[in-house]
Amino acid sequence: MPKFIAAAITIMLLIAACHTNNTGNTAPTGKDTLVAPTEIIGKTGFIAFPGGVKVEENFLSDTTLHWKYTDANGTATQEDEHISYKKINDSLYFINWIEKSGLTVSQILDLKKGTATAFTSRFDEKSDRGQRSSLFLEGSFEVK
Repeated sequence: MPKFIAAAITIMLLIAACHTNNTGNTAPTGKDTLVAPTEIIGKTGFIAFPGGVKVEENFLSDTTLHWKYTDANGTATQEDEHISYKKINDSLYFINWIEKSGLTVSQILDLKKGTATAFTSRFDEKSDRGQRSSLFLEGSFEVK
């Protein structure tokens, strides 16, 4: 009987080890796979939006972001921003900032799915909605 209990405990430990990654967190199940690393602060993220638009985001701290936006023609602009940052779980982040131009950017970055969902809001004198217009953008996201 003691050999059976020891064998059962060993099997349970092996199963548990197979279901955790090297940070001790539960591994994802289903079709999604976790994209390493699971922390973006101190890392650089790359977003590719449809139409050839690319954004490089350097997460300098949990309050500072340096972004570089490159349009489909290769024209680049860049700036540092004060951000609001919220780590929702090991693979999901919410980032928000207001640029000097007044453009507001809110992003959900999903490392597990490799996606970026951005909502932008900007001044629009023709809009009857508080003189602002908005746009949702969805693209791929990768951290290096």
